[in-house]
Amino acid sequence: MWITDLASGATQRLTTDGNDNNDPVWSPDARQIAYDELAPGGKDVYLQPLDGGSARRVAARVGNQFPTDWLPDGSGLLVVEFSDAGPDVVIQPSCGAARRSFALRMSRISSRNTTFRRTESGSSW
Repeated sequence: MWITDLASGATQRLTTDGNDNNDPVWSPDARQIAYDELAPGGKDVYLQPLDGGSARRVAARVGNQFPTDWLPDGSGLLVVEFSDAGPDVVIQPSCGAARRSFALRMSRISSRNTTFRRTESGSSW
């Protein structure tokens, strides 16, 4: 992955491992980028600080994980998972702790109804 400073036009390579890195998502504070990377058994989720530090894996499970958005406070990511059990959306804490269920099955989303409901608290988005 590469990033470009729009003001200066300078471009720099963000990832240099040669793996298939995709689906970048900027953190709310713009200090790191979440992305998925090809791994044995699927795709894992990594966080890359923009200050030049090393990338850190925060989700490594059998199947594919794709980061889609950050929680507003930066404490976690919404991650779409594809496994033998089917697709699901989970909250992956950015510290690398165990994922939490977002209590949403992809098959329940329709183009006419995009209200997401967390069963643990009952609050809607």
